[in-house]
Amino acid sequence: MKGTSNLFIVYSPLQVINAIEAVHHFQCKNNILVVNYKPRQDKNNTQMDDLIRYHNWDRVIKVGTGGRKSKFLMYVRLIKELGKKEYNHVFVAGFTSAIYTILANLKKKKLFIIDDGVGTIAAYNYTFAPNKPMKLRLKHVRFWLFGIKTKFKDRVDLFTYFNLKPLPHVSVERNDLNWFRKKYTLDAAADNSVYFLGLPHEDGENHESYANILDKFIQEQSQKVIYVPHRYEKIRESLKLVFDQNNVEVRQLGMPVEMYFLTNKISPESVAGVGSSAFFTLAFLYPDAKYQSIYHVCNESEAREIREINKYLVEIGVEILNFGEKKYV
Repeated sequence: MKGTSNLFIVYSPLQVINAIEAVHHFQCKNNILVVNYKPRQDKNNTQMDDLIRYHNWDRVIKVGTGGRKSKFLMYVRLIKELGKKEYNHVFVAGFTSAIYTILANLKKKKLFIIDDGVGTIAAYNYTFAPNKPMKLRLKHVRFWLFGIKTKFKDRVDLFTYFNLKPLPHVSVERNDLNWFRKKYTLDAAADNSVYFLGLPHEDGENHESYANILDKFIQEQSQKVIYVPHRYEKIRESLKLVFDQNNVEVRQLGMPVEMYFLTNKISPESVAGVGSSAFFTLAFLYPDAKYQSIYHVCNESEAREIREINKYLVEIGVEILNFGEKKYV
């Protein structure tokens, strides 16, 4: 591979989609994709493998197999290998300890954060806007034994769906999914079903509350409701009962909902959910669809973040529904 390269580091299906969009937006050539597999998350890893095929990468480097084995020595080898090149653009999503350390050892001209959901909003508000330095974790220290740096001061810019204002130290490049939209949506057929996007719930959360709110929403619909579980979601008995009583179809997609609509030539007329990141991507792809987000929080610590996300949802035309859940508002 001759010339300067571009590097993309991903660990989720949505990041692969955004990486492909970045290739076209920035007209990147000589593109290297690093795929970091999450331990024991087969659905996540399989979806990434499927999405990789939507672009002809010059090189794909796979880190790990999805098992529980430590990837520390893999990271050491990867850092030393990647450090041999110089990169025009580097794209990552968030700063895990591994990604932070990789970035500290790369020769790069521009560094961009790509979206991995609404976490970009929190990072902007609590890290980028106040210009806070990235915190080193204790696990960074072990890299020193191999002569690997663990701190960097590079400028970080954003390639994002969200309507965030540029800062003196952070530029904002808008990701409007223009390439995907032009390539896949032109001949899509309308579907008047209501697609409800599920969300992963932790074991300690109030599943009954979520089921009750969902039941109220479904009963207000005049069209067929299709429930799309999140890839990490476990359908519990309280939800199964709601689905059975309301004749709801549960449709496991096996891919991000965006790619399901795109590759199946579906133009959704109505999409609902609970603060889903997919609202932002779908609003670009299908601007004429109706979008509704149910206000629902599981604990007080979430309330501030949910309110912030809802502000951005309203800006893109998503209607916020509240079925009597007043707590933490």
